[in-house]
Amino acid sequence: GLVVAVVTGAVGGGLMMAITCMLVNFVYVFGMGIPAASGKVLKDPITGDSQPEYKSQGTEGHGLPFVSFVGGVIGGLLGGAGGTLIYIELLNLYKVTLPTVLNASAANVLPVAVAAAGMFAIALFLVNAVLTA
Repeated sequence: GLVVAVVTGAVGGGLMMAITCMLVNFVYVFGMGIPAASGKVLKDPITGDSQPEYKSQGTEGHGLPFVSFVGGVIGGLLGGAGGTLIYIELLNLYKVTLPTVLNASAANVLPVAVAAAGMFAIALFLVNAVLTA
């Protein structure tokens, strides 16, 4: 139950970031002819590729270097696992408390519990990830 849900949430988050990062690189490289380069390091720590000759003057780099891609996927894995844990805990809480609060059967409040858990899990993501950035 819980382990499978957390793992699938992590895989979903990692895939979301991998696909997004890959499409960004396709647009930069093949659509605009801009190579991915970082202005922060001389060599990519993972691939060892040299960066300065690909970086445009006056920029901090462009595109999505490989090390940023890997970092994004790892962040997606952790974010997906954490988001799944939040959702499951909120769902369990609402399954227990909503029948007494709404004075209804558990089967009748299940759709409300699922919707409320989803909305509040997304709200926590908004506060933690989007507003802090």
